[in-house]
Order: sequence, then C-alpha cells, then structure tokens
Amino acid sequence: MIEKVEENVKYEIIFIAASVVLVAAAMIFVRIKNYPQVVDSSGALLVDPVKMQLDFYKMCGAYFGLLTGLILERKFVGYEIPQKTIPKVLIGAIGTATTLVLFIFVIPFIVSPLFTELGKFLKYFLSGIYACAGYPALVKKFLSLKK
Repeated sequence: MIEKVEENVKYEIIFIAASVVLVAAAMIFVRIKNYPQVVDSSGALLVDPVKMQLDFYKMCGAYFGLLTGLILERKFVGYEIPQKTIPKVLIGAIGTATTLVLFIFVIPFIVSPLFTELGKFLKYFLSGIYACAGYPALVKKFLSLKK
C-alpha cells in the first residue's frame, strides 16, 4: 500500500485527507466521551481519564506533526539520505540529539502557557515537524554550503 501511495500523488492526497479526518474525529470523540474513574478496593485511582485524554492528544500531535513534516519535506526540502554508513549514523545521531533538546527544553518553554490539551498537542506536533522537515532542511542547507 505504501508503494502505491508513494507512486501516485492522487493516492497520497486521499490517504492524507482520510487520515486527517479520522484522527480529527477521534480527537473530538475523546474530548466529548465520558470516562469513568476506575478505583480499586482501597479507593486508589487505577485509570485516570484526564491522563488518558492528554496521552491521546500527545499521540495525535505527534501524528499530525510527522504527517505535516512529511508533506513539507517532500514538497519543499527533497532531502536525499546519504549512501555511506558513517554520514548516515552521524546525521542520525545529531538529529536525534537536537530533536531531544528541542523536545525537552525549547518546545516546553514555548508552549508552557498552554499546558492543557493544546499545549500537549503542540509540543508533539512541533517535534514531529522538526524531525521530519526541519532537521532534514538544515542538513541539506549545511551540506550545500559545504560544497
């Protein structure tokens, strides 16, 4: 299925639109659904419905960020993965390190006033965009300056 989507832009647009609609519908459902609080015999909370919702918004943010980053990278960046092993490993390690720094230190500072569903969503959304499009664009720019 992935090969068919990659070969034809029409399928790519349909796949993206369908996935956006499905995930957006799931987000609305999670927001309006009533979640019971499950407690054990001692009264300790076993399942926290608020934490479940926040976890879901994190994953939706990551999905939308990665999807948006994929679209941006394909349309505007056009990054080519190096063929040699050492550059692949170095670029991957630096990308992982910078993504973690952004995820842990920079992005939370930006979205800290929004530490609700929107803040959690944006933290993962921005991380996904950086990982899929931002960092490849920086690497491509750096490698073009080096030549």
